[in-house]
Amino acid sequence: MRHGAELTFDGTADLTHGPASAPGALSVPAEQWEELVGATVVSAVAFTSGGLRVAFDTGHHLNVRGDDPELVVRVRKPGDFHWAYRGGIGAMTYLGADSP
Repeated sequence: MRHGAELTFDGTADLTHGPASAPGALSVPAEQWEELVGATVVSAVAFTSGGLRVAFDTGHHLNVRGDDPELVVRVRKPGDFHWAYRGGIGAMTYLGADSP
Protein backbone atom coordinates (compact mmCIF):
# COMPACT_ATOMS: atom_id res chain seq x y z
CA MET A 1 0.00 0.00 0.00
CA ARG A 2 1.37 3.44 -0.91
CA HIS A 3 1.13 6.28 1.56
CA GLY A 4 1.24 10.02 1.18
CA ALA A 5 4.30 12.19 1.63
CA GLU A 6 5.71 13.16 5.02
CA LEU A 7 6.88 16.69 5.88
CA THR A 8 9.33 17.20 8.75
CA PHE A 9 11.34 20.23 9.78
CA ASP A 10 13.73 21.34 12.48
CA GLY A 11 13.51 25.10 12.89
CA THR A 12 11.29 28.01 13.81
CA ALA A 13 7.76 27.88 12.43
CA ASP A 14 4.31 29.37 12.90
CA LEU A 15 1.06 27.53 12.34
CA THR A 16 -2.01 29.62 11.65
CA HIS A 17 -5.62 28.86 10.82
CA GLY A 18 -7.87 30.93 8.62
CA PRO A 19 -6.81 33.38 5.92
CA ALA A 20 -3.28 32.90 4.60
CA SER A 21 -2.12 36.31 5.76
CA ALA A 22 -2.71 38.88 8.49
CA PRO A 23 -4.81 40.36 9.89
CA GLY A 24 -7.19 37.39 9.79
CA ALA A 25 -4.71 34.56 10.48
CA LEU A 26 -4.86 33.15 14.00
CA SER A 27 -1.85 31.39 15.56
CA VAL A 28 -2.47 27.81 16.64
CA PRO A 29 -0.97 26.60 19.94
CA ALA A 30 1.66 23.84 19.67
CA GLU A 31 -0.58 21.23 21.29
CA GLN A 32 -3.02 21.53 18.36
CA TRP A 33 -0.40 20.87 15.64
CA GLU A 34 -1.37 17.18 15.72
CA GLU A 35 -4.48 18.20 13.74
CA LEU A 36 -2.24 18.22 10.66
CA VAL A 37 -1.54 14.48 10.82
CA GLY A 38 -3.18 13.04 7.71
CA ALA A 39 -4.02 16.48 6.27
CA THR A 40 -3.56 17.09 2.55
CA VAL A 41 -1.17 19.75 1.29
CA VAL A 42 -3.00 21.93 -1.22
CA SER A 43 -0.12 24.33 -1.88
CA ALA A 44 3.56 24.56 -0.94
CA VAL A 45 6.19 27.16 -1.77
CA ALA A 46 9.90 26.91 -0.91
CA PHE A 47 11.70 30.25 -1.09
CA THR A 48 15.34 30.83 -2.03
CA SER A 49 15.78 32.30 1.46
CA GLY A 50 15.06 28.83 2.84
CA GLY A 51 11.57 29.70 4.02
CA LEU A 52 8.66 27.37 3.40
CA ARG A 53 4.93 28.07 3.29
CA VAL A 54 2.50 25.17 3.20
CA ALA A 55 -1.31 25.35 2.99
CA PHE A 56 -3.39 22.36 4.11
CA ASP A 57 -6.94 21.28 3.31
CA THR A 58 -7.81 21.87 6.98
CA GLY A 59 -7.40 25.65 6.56
CA HIS A 60 -4.03 25.64 8.36
CA HIS A 61 -0.94 27.42 7.02
CA LEU A 62 2.55 26.41 8.09
CA ASN A 63 5.24 29.09 7.76
CA VAL A 64 8.82 27.93 8.33
CA ARG A 65 11.32 30.77 8.63
CA GLY A 66 14.38 30.53 6.43
CA ASP A 67 16.63 32.80 8.48
CA ASP A 68 17.60 30.02 10.90
CA PRO A 69 21.05 28.64 9.90
CA GLU A 70 20.20 25.30 11.57
CA LEU A 71 16.97 24.88 9.57
CA VAL A 72 16.39 21.43 8.08
CA VAL A 73 13.27 20.67 6.04
CA ARG A 74 12.49 17.22 4.60
CA VAL A 75 9.70 15.96 2.38
CA ARG A 76 9.69 12.27 1.59
CA LYS A 77 7.35 9.81 -0.01
CA PRO A 78 8.52 6.25 0.56
CA GLY A 79 9.37 4.56 -2.69
CA ASP A 80 9.13 7.76 -4.72
CA PHE A 81 11.31 10.65 -3.59
CA HIS A 82 13.19 12.39 -0.80
CA TRP A 83 13.73 16.17 -0.81
CA ALA A 84 15.84 17.91 1.83
CA TYR A 85 16.88 21.50 2.51
CA ARG A 86 19.82 22.20 4.80
CA GLY A 87 22.34 25.01 5.01
CA GLY A 88 20.93 26.87 2.02
CA ILE A 89 21.01 23.84 -0.27
CA GLY A 90 18.04 21.80 -1.44
CA ALA A 91 18.49 18.32 -2.90
CA MET A 92 15.95 15.98 -4.50
CA THR A 93 16.50 12.24 -4.76
CA TYR A 94 14.22 10.12 -6.93
CA LEU A 95 13.99 6.64 -5.45
CA GLY A 96 11.94 4.78 -8.06
CA ALA A 97 8.92 2.58 -7.63
CA ASP A 98 10.80 -0.38 -6.09
CA SER A 99 12.51 1.47 -3.22
CA PRO A 100 11.36 1.04 0.40
